[in-house]
Amino acid sequence: MTAAYELLSRTDYIPIIIEMSQDVGGLSKTVNFNGNYLDIGGHRFYKKRVLK
Repeated sequence: MTAAYELLSRTDYIPIIIEMSQDVGGLSKTVNFNGNYLDIGGHRFYKKRVLK
């Protein structure tokens, strides 16, 4: 979404966004499950030594 916004605002390109599901969100999103809001998706954890 950010890339499409940047293309639209900085160039003459008109981006087309195709989403597989009915909800926009990609890897991370908040869903309502039985009246409770749950954060699901792209959670990643890194150790300092892995980043070296």
